[in-house]
Amino acid sequence: MRYDDQFLSNPEIGFAENNQFFYPNPASDAIHLKIDNHQGLRIYNTLGDLVFEQNAFTSEKLNIDFLPVGMYLVEVQSEGERLNAKLLKY
Repeated sequence: MRYDDQFLSNPEIGFAENNQFFYPNPASDAIHLKIDNHQGLRIYNTLGDLVFEQNAFTSEKLNIDFLPVGMYLVEVQSEGERLNAKLLKY
C-alpha cells in the first residue's frame, strides 16, 4: 500500500492552521468546537473516506472515541464558509 501525502499537504484544501476551530488536538475521546452557527460537520480519514457526518448539531462537544487511532480531516460548514483542520486521534 502506498501512502499518499497529498491529504496532509494539499494547499487547495484550505486548512484553518492559525484559527483552530476545535480543541484539544491531538484528542482521544472528544473534541470541543469553538465555532458558532455550524450547520454541518464531516470527518474524513486519510484515504478520503467519510467516516462521520452530522448535519445539524447544538452541542459544542463531539464524541470521537469510536474513531480508530490516526489522522483525520475535520470539515465544518459555518455561515456559507467551509473550514478544514487536521485532527490527530490517539
